[in-house]
Amino acid sequence: MKWSLTGLQMGVFMNQQVHQHVGQQRMLRLALGVSAVALSLGASATSFAQEAEGASQPAGDIVVTGSRVQRDGYTSPTPTTIITADDLLKTAPANVADAVNRLPALSGSTTPRTVNNSAIGTGGANLLNLRNLGAPRSLVLLSGRRVVASAANGAVDINLLPTALLKRVDVVTGGASAAYGSDAVAGVVNFVLDEEYEGLKGSIQAGISQEGDGAERKGDLSWGTGFADGRGHIVVSGSYTKIGSVDNASSRSWYNGSKLITNPAYVAGGTAPQYIVAKNVGLATAAPGGLITSGSLKGTMFNADGTTSQFDYGYASGLLSVGGTSNDFAENIQLQPDQENYSVFSHASYELTDSIKLFGEFSYARSKTNIESVPYFRFGNVAIAADNAYMPDSITSGFTMGTTNASIGAAQVYADRKVTRWVGGVEGDLGSGWTWNAYYQDGLSKITNEVRNNTIIANYLLAIDAVDDGTGNIVCRSTLTNPGNGCVPINTFGGNAISDAARDYVTGTAVQHTRIHEQVASANIQGEPFSTWAGPVSIAAGVEWRRETFSADADAISQASGFWLGNYKASSGGYNIKEGYLETVVPLLNDKPFVKSLEFSGAARVTDYSTSGTVVTWKAGLTWEINDSVKLRGTRSRDIRAPNFNDLYQGGTSVSITVNDPTTSTTYSTLRVVKGNLDLQPEIATTWAGGIVFQPSFLPGFAASVDYYDIAIKDAITTPTQQQVVDGCQAGNTLYCGLITRGTDGLITQIITPGVNANEERVRGLDIDLSYRTEALGGELMLRALGTHVFEHSITSAFTGKYEYVGDYGGDVTYATPAWRASTSLQYTKDAFTLGLQERFISAGRVSNAYTSAQLANNHVDSVFYTDLNLDFAIGDDGKKHFFMAVENLFNQAPPVAPSTTGNGYGHIGTNTTLYDVMGRYFRIGFKAEM
Repeated sequence: MKWSLTGLQMGVFMNQQVHQHVGQQRMLRLALGVSAVALSLGASATSFAQEAEGASQPAGDIVVTGSRVQRDGYTSPTPTTIITADDLLKTAPANVADAVNRLPALSGSTTPRTVNNSAIGTGGANLLNLRNLGAPRSLVLLSGRRVVASAANGAVDINLLPTALLKRVDVVTGGASAAYGSDAVAGVVNFVLDEEYEGLKGSIQAGISQEGDGAERKGDLSWGTGFADGRGHIVVSGSYTKIGSVDNASSRSWYNGSKLITNPAYVAGGTAPQYIVAKNVGLATAAPGGLITSGSLKGTMFNADGTTSQFDYGYASGLLSVGGTSNDFAENIQLQPDQENYSVFSHASYELTDSIKLFGEFSYARSKTNIESVPYFRFGNVAIAADNAYMPDSITSGFTMGTTNASIGAAQVYADRKVTRWVGGVEGDLGSGWTWNAYYQDGLSKITNEVRNNTIIANYLLAIDAVDDGTGNIVCRSTLTNPGNGCVPINTFGGNAISDAARDYVTGTAVQHTRIHEQVASANIQGEPFSTWAGPVSIAAGVEWRRETFSADADAISQASGFWLGNYKASSGGYNIKEGYLETVVPLLNDKPFVKSLEFSGAARVTDYSTSGTVVTWKAGLTWEINDSVKLRGTRSRDIRAPNFNDLYQGGTSVSITVNDPTTSTTYSTLRVVKGNLDLQPEIATTWAGGIVFQPSFLPGFAASVDYYDIAIKDAITTPTQQQVVDGCQAGNTLYCGLITRGTDGLITQIITPGVNANEERVRGLDIDLSYRTEALGGELMLRALGTHVFEHSITSAFTGKYEYVGDYGGDVTYATPAWRASTSLQYTKDAFTLGLQERFISAGRVSNAYTSAQLANNHVDSVFYTDLNLDFAIGDDGKKHFFMAVENLFNQAPPVAPSTTGNGYGHIGTNTTLYDVMGRYFRIGFKAEM
């Protein structure tokens, strides 16, 4: 374990123990369930490379992601799922990321629906997450080349990729650092564009939910042609997407305010479980117009009109209560924000000679998102003086109040990401099977994050302290001694809207502008230098140089941590990466008994980081083709993830959190500041993978693969929680105490939580991929089934010990990992008509693995099936014009109850948005044409 916080004067941390349509659905799912049964009886799902691809697209050699070696017929020993654009887009998704995220190997990806009330800067983004190891450990490529990051954590926002010319997506589900460099710990997702497209094509589509919200509009247009007697070629494409908001969780019938609370029947030493999952749970320490939380007036609530009434606590459990008149803070959480995305892309090439081709590429994309966050909540820590001028006459003494400040309203989070990318290069043929290429790439991301209607805490505290100035005018108490301070008083009792002048005083906009610049220069060569007794040896070699720089500014109030949300900090940094690699495929045996072919594949890469020194990564694998029907394969690799800009340079992003303060024996909200750490070292991963590919000659059109994987990461970068820091300080560790700031009232105002190399993470599982194509009923029938079964996804933390996340859906939603995820598709085509059915499956789990059934009642989360339907009608003699429609979540399947058991549970909607569909039944219709 490596961790050093020299800049923060922090050494070794202490370890601590943490520890409805039933008949119809079943009939249709029975038809689709054949492949799901195959998955459940087998092991689980993964990918196979070229042979399996041949089952779902026309024959022809393609170069598959996973290896730099390019040799006809070569299949990588690293499992690679290949999905054509037609297969991905058959459900007409608003964004290609929505389709990719349905692949079972992806879990826990960030989408606009998962970061729906956050000000951390990734709101509205689509960040892919392989193996649920985190988006920064999944490398995203565009036609085999890196893409400049669209967030400071190094991840690429798929919204910003030009996918109108998408040909296929390759998903490498294994370590690929030796082939592609840092960040490919969990694998690679390569979006392959059709750079040789000729013709004109376009599509338009629209969608809307069953509830009449979340409307979508999408259009794209692409054109390609040759010039100079075929020596040159140019393609141009553009796309536009507009997605409407779904403004509150309570708009859906499945929403019931489920949260985890202490069991009212619990008695120490008794038989009743300590915790339960209850419905209609709300806040016990705050109300929209204010709730008195201390003294003889405790329980007095201020109504919307400013009058008072008695708050019915029902059963109170910490910040929460059930069975009374409590306000459900989470019911207004936004399920989907407004979003607008557009992109343009162009690629041109020219054959300078018969063996040398020049090429250039330009793309520009922009994504804008508006998120309605949450109102400025204060849980029982607003002090009101007895002489407050807005105080009702019936109250004559001061008190402490909790409020969600309905009069101020929710903060509005705005994110604007713009990416410009230039590529220029040359490629050539040296003869005798040798090829080479070189290119230079320049990418620039400009990111603006704003939190509007954001409460300025110091001004708020002055404004609520309103008094009579002696002449009948209500003023801020502070203006009696400082008349020029500009304070405008506000009435926090009830839900009366505040004046424009008061809003201008108590709120502002936290702003941060971020620039991420990536430069890449790369040169590669591939060929077959000689042959062994078993066939030609293939090699690929290359060198690469990258320069990554990052800078972020921030407004003055944020710099002083004066806002409630955001509080961005200025920061900057950069690093250089120099690397070289060598990859080879060596035939060992050929046409022997039980050995049609046996090949060794190996790769090594030396990478020098200006921030952390030199690291060596490598891969070794064998592919044993026993006969035409059976192939075995296996690899072992050493992979890395270097610290990203957030890890190293983050100036201190603040978020409002709740902390249990043992010093004052109270629970309240405060600020958590996440900071970078320049002493971080690269994460190191060891990956094992092995499996079988089966294409029986007696069953033409069928292909299957089963692969086992095991990824173990050492020195994983992690950030302690605010509670771990507070508890460590309470235990006497002064290094923890140095990260805590308290105000004059003794309450914590800020907790710094820096990143450290302190974790070990391991994920093991099985992947399975089945496909079958045959003629049936006078047409063509295609079946594809993918699934993943996870045996282990554990994190061993220096702070909390070892924790298993498989089947844990509410403990930490960031790591929630289903034991089984499966996706099956059945497609029937006859003449101009195509019908497709897709079935998605997520296995049952638990609310939290931290509790036994004796500790938590109903600690169970149901399994889920989602059914999607799509239809396509080709019109015209050429079959190049199509009307299409799709229904997502055909049976309006509700997400199961899976409340959060960690973090701010009061703001959780009661289900896991990283796993489940919260929108419900959704309709799409469109038209596409090509000429």
